[in-house]
Amino acid sequence: MKKNIFGKHNLFIALVVFLISVLALIPSALTLPEHGDEAIYAWSGDYFIKRVLKLDFSPQGTDDYTDPGWDPRSIWASTGPNLTRMIYGAALTITKAPVPELPYAWGNPRLQGPETHLSVRTLRVMRFAAIICAAMGFALIAFRWRWRGLL
Repeated sequence: MKKNIFGKHNLFIALVVFLISVLALIPSALTLPEHGDEAIYAWSGDYFIKRVLKLDFSPQGTDDYTDPGWDPRSIWASTGPNLTRMIYGAALTITKAPVPELPYAWGNPRLQGPETHLSVRTLRVMRFAAIICAAMGFALIAFRWRWRGLL
């Protein structure tokens, strides 16, 4: 007899794991200081989601870092997944959270000033989006592996 992995029991376990994950991650999200990578993802998420919403998929931009376009050789194409940027960009667009004027850059002091930092509201939107994605991932594991997934 074949097991049905889509049973109600699995859905309940997934929901429990989702809620535990969210509750476990919220305290850190509310207390930890901003990390430069968060500012990078906020700016790039906003940049790329705006290009998608304008249906602008041109590979050329005006600057390699601050307006790269969709150039597959740009630093943005090689430093992180665009799906993550799209999730952050969508969250920032939906909530209308303010986005830094310039992208943060670890190796460039000119791109580490106040115009690259996140507001408290934007930081919370970013972290809430990350928490939801992480909790969904844990819930999917638990959905498939039942209580073993909780461990």
